Amino acid sequence: MKKTTMAAVVLAATAMVGCGKGSISMGDLKNVSLEKSEQNKELEAMGLSTAKVDTLSHIMGMTQTNGLKEYLAQAYKMDTAKMDKFYEGMLNYFNTKDNKQEAAYTAGMLIAAQLDMNMRSQDYQLSGNDSTEVINRKQFLAAFINTVKGERKDTTITEQSAMFIARRLNEELRQAVTQKWQKQNEDFLAEVAKKDGVKKLSDNLYYEVITEGTGEMPNDSSTVKVNYEGKLVDGTKFDSSYDRGEATEFPVNRVIPGWTEALTHMPVGSKWKLYIGQDKAYGAQQSGPIRPFSTLEFTVELLEIVK
Repeated sequence: MKKTTMAAVVLAATAMVGCGKGSISMGDLKNVSLEKSEQNKELEAMGLSTAKVDTLSHIMGMTQTNGLKEYLAQAYKMDTAKMDKFYEGMLNYFNTKDNKQEAAYTAGMLIAAQLDMNMRSQDYQLSGNDSTEVINRKQFLAAFINTVKGERKDTTITEQSAMFIARRLNEELRQAVTQKWQKQNEDFLAEVAKKDGVKKLSDNLYYEVITEGTGEMPNDSSTVKVNYEGKLVDGTKFDSSYDRGEATEFPVNRVIPGWTEALTHMPVGSKWKLYIGQDKAYGAQQSGPIRPFSTLEFTVELLEIVK
C-alpha cells in the first residue's frame, strides 16, 4: 500500500512542480531554507505575505518527502549510501526538462519508472518472493515498444482480447504459484514437527521453549504485553516489535487462533518459538506481506499480564 501511495506522490510532485531557467546544484539547494518560528508566527516568519509562491514551493517540497526513504528502500532496495545518486538524478531531470531532446529521454525514464513499479507490484502479487515467477522484462519491453511503434507482429490480437488473455494467464499463474507455496509451507511444518525440542500444542501448532517462565498464565480474556518477531518460511521477516523498540499490548482473544492458544499455555517470563499452520493463522487470506496459506514462525516473549 505504501509503495503505491509513495509512487503516486512522487509522480504527482513531478507533474506539479515547475522549474525556473538555469541549472540547480546541491549547493543552491542548501542555501534555500525557511527559518523555524513559534507556531503562531510561522506564516509571518516564512514570508507568506510577500512571497506566497516561494513559501508554497517550500512547503510542497517538505510535504512530498513523507515516506520517501521507506518507499525507495522497499521498491528499489536503495540504502542511504545511494541517496546522493538519487538526488543527482532528480536535479538532472529538472535541469534538462526544458531541452526538447533531453525532455524526450527523461519522459522515457519516467514512463520506465512507472512501468517498473507496475511490474514489481505484479511480481509480488503473482509470486511474493519467488524470483522464479516474475514478469519477463525483455518480453514486456519488446511488446511495449513494438506496439507503440506500430510494428507488432501478432496483429491478430486486439487490445480487448489481449486484456482477456492477460487476466486468464495471470489467474492461472497465481493459482499454480499459490499451490506451490502452500505445499512448501505444509512441508516446512511437517519437518518442524520432527525437530528435537519441538513440542506439539495441537494440530498444526508447535512450539520450542527458549526460556521457560515461572509467572502466571494468561487466559483468553487477558490483555498481555509481549515482544515478538514474525517470519515466513522463506525467512522473510514481516513484523517485529524488537525492530520498533517497543513491546506491544493486546487482548489474547483478538489475535490469530495460534497466538491465542499458545499464549494461554505460556507462563509470564517465557520466550517461545511458535510454528503456526495456515489454518490457525490467516488461511487463504492475504494479510499485508503474508501470502495465502502461509505457515508463520514467531519468536514470542511474554512480558506481563496487563492488569
